[in-house]
Amino acid sequence: DDYIVGQEQAKKILSVAVYNHYKRVQVDRSPGDDVELAKSNILLIGPTGCGKTLMAQTLARMLDVPFAIAD
Repeated sequence: DDYIVGQEQAKKILSVAVYNHYKRVQVDRSPGDDVELAKSNILLIGPTGCGKTLMAQTLARMLDVPFAIAD
């Protein structure tokens, strides 16, 4: 809530998806593990002005990863 107010369900879903992504990346780097996690993508949909871009930009800034917008 420090950066984005409201959107509780969207924030929870997005945080779980990011956690699972980094968990999958970490498992893929471990030699000898037979654990296979399916790759997943995130698609943010909603009306104009509901905070999709703000959530993605804030998350990218917090994780120190690049962020690009393509129309």
